[in-house]
Amino acid sequence: MQKKRNFVAQKSIGIKDMSQKEIHLKAVLFDMDGVLFSATEDAVTLECYPYGRREQETIDSYTVPEGVTHLGLRAFNRSRIREIILPDSLVSIADHAIAWINELEKLHIPANVSEITTYSFWELYSLSEITIDEKNSWYEVVDGVLFDEAIRTMYLYPLADRRTSYT
Repeated sequence: MQKKRNFVAQKSIGIKDMSQKEIHLKAVLFDMDGVLFSATEDAVTLECYPYGRREQETIDSYTVPEGVTHLGLRAFNRSRIREIILPDSLVSIADHAIAWINELEKLHIPANVSEITTYSFWELYSLSEITIDEKNSWYEVVDGVLFDEAIRTMYLYPLADRRTSYT
């Protein structure tokens, strides 16, 4: 069983919306095996896979825990992982969430992912395999390349693919 520790940094933040009504947000930060997460009433976000771990030996894979719904901004920035296993609970991948990972070779997009930004994936030079759950109705992989469901917007091309042209 993975150990979960809450940080002391539980905080209530008061902000005002357009109608000047005050809104209170509560978020809890916690780590699980050295990986930083945040949780609110309706979401769990993987905030940061430790950048410091990049000095260590490359690991074969990291499994994001089931229940995580979002990958935060730069969540896996510069980590040394060959494969990131994403949970079925995941619904969104923020800008640069999976970026500058020289060792990442394969990536599978789960069925419930409905929000990928133009910059979710960035400079993944070893990426050779992109797959998607067949039940995902928002995105499509065609000839190993990730597109939106209408195949109009390309989100990710496997940079380790050595084709000389692609149309």
